[in-house]
Amino acid sequence: MNAEEHLIVEVDYPDAEYLAAYHSIFRDLMVAEDAVIRLLSMDRYSEENRCLIESLYISALVSYIRGFTSGKRATRLSSDIFSKLNGAKEAHNYFKNVRDKHIAHSVNPFEQVKVGVRLTPRNSDKREIISVGVLSLDRICESNENLVTFKRLINVAKEELLQKITRYEDQILDQAKQENIIDLYEKSVLEIVVLGGLEDARASRKTSV
Repeated sequence: MNAEEHLIVEVDYPDAEYLAAYHSIFRDLMVAEDAVIRLLSMDRYSEENRCLIESLYISALVSYIRGFTSGKRATRLSSDIFSKLNGAKEAHNYFKNVRDKHIAHSVNPFEQVKVGVRLTPRNSDKREIISVGVLSLDRICESNENLVTFKRLINVAKEELLQKITRYEDQILDQAKQENIIDLYEKSVLEIVVLGGLEDARASRKTSV
């Protein structure tokens, strides 16, 4: 039987919901890792790449932290996975704080804009107003050392997830084998409904407990 002909049916085992959550988190971590790898290969001082650098940095932070925060998913990762690694939990908390306090909010110490009035030099023969002056400060990325640390945290989280995924897949297979094979073939075919449009965007999130 070709793989293309394999039938995937829907099951309502509690473990299936948790496995789906772990796979979803793993996908986020893959996005975060890819973004960090790309950042490490770029000239982060290039003004030409500024927009791309900041976009990758924000993408990495948001995708990574999503796996550790509560939401619609049935479960999440705990920062305790870093407890046995020296300095890892502190590093994780650093990136979480950057995401929570400096990326998710428009006003923070790393994003400052100040307005003043531009004048001619103090020793100028003619003292006058030239224009409005604006100074701005933005945080667009991390140092190379911090990015390497970030990548290590992502890898630790991925390894933890792979163990959980394997365990839950085994448990689901064991549960399925307890069922009558005829009943399994009568179950609904597994499918995903693609959502889109304004109504779906406005729909409220149902968070898990």
